Amino acid sequence: TNMNLYCRMYGLGDSTGIELGEQRGSLAGPDHRADMHGLEWQPTDTIAAAIGQSDNAFTPLQLGVYTSTLFNSGTRYAAHLLLKVRDFSTRTDTVVTTPSVLSEFTLPEAHRLTVIEGMEQMVATSTEVGRYMKNIPVTVAGKTGTAERSGEEPTGWFVAYVPADNPRYVVASCVERGGYGSECAMYVVRDIMGAIY
Repeated sequence: TNMNLYCRMYGLGDSTGIELGEQRGSLAGPDHRADMHGLEWQPTDTIAAAIGQSDNAFTPLQLGVYTSTLFNSGTRYAAHLLLKVRDFSTRTDTVVTTPSVLSEFTLPEAHRLTVIEGMEQMVATSTEVGRYMKNIPVTVAGKTGTAERSGEEPTGWFVAYVPADNPRYVVASCVERGGYGSECAMYVVRDIMGAIY
C-alpha cells in the first residue's frame, strides 16, 4: 500500500542499522494479514493502520529514527551505540563511528513543518504532557500514543525531541501494559531529558 511505502521511507518496519541484532517489527497490510492470520484485508483496516493500530508493530528505536528522519528533512541515518574506541596507552582513537545514511527522500518543507508544529503544539497545549516537561529548560516537541492488544492493558508510548527549534536529541519510550494516556512513558522521557540537561 502507499501508506507502507511511506512507512518504509521513514524506517518503520525496517532495520535501524544498529550494531546489535534487532526486531524489524511489522507493517500492517494485506500481505501481512494473509501471512500471519489467514484473513483478508478490509478497507476499514487501512484507517486503523493509519493511526498506528491494526497489525503494526514498531520498536522505540524505529520511532526515534522516524522522528530524526522527519527533522532531518528525509535523510534517515543509521542508529549507533558505539561512538569510538580509544586505545588507553596511546590515547588515540582506533575506531570512530561516522554517521551513515540508510536512505534519503525529498520531504516537502511545508509537510515537515506542519508535523513539527503539531508535535510542538501537542506538548505546549497539553496540560498532562506539559506537567511532565515543565522542568526541562528547552522547548520539547513530541507525540503520545497508546497501542492496544486484545485482553491486555494498553502499551503507553511517548516520543519527543529537544530542543524543538534545533533538534539534537530524540527520546522514545514504550511501557508495555502501562495503560492509556502514556503517562508512564512520559516519566521515562522526562527523566532521560532531565539527565541530559
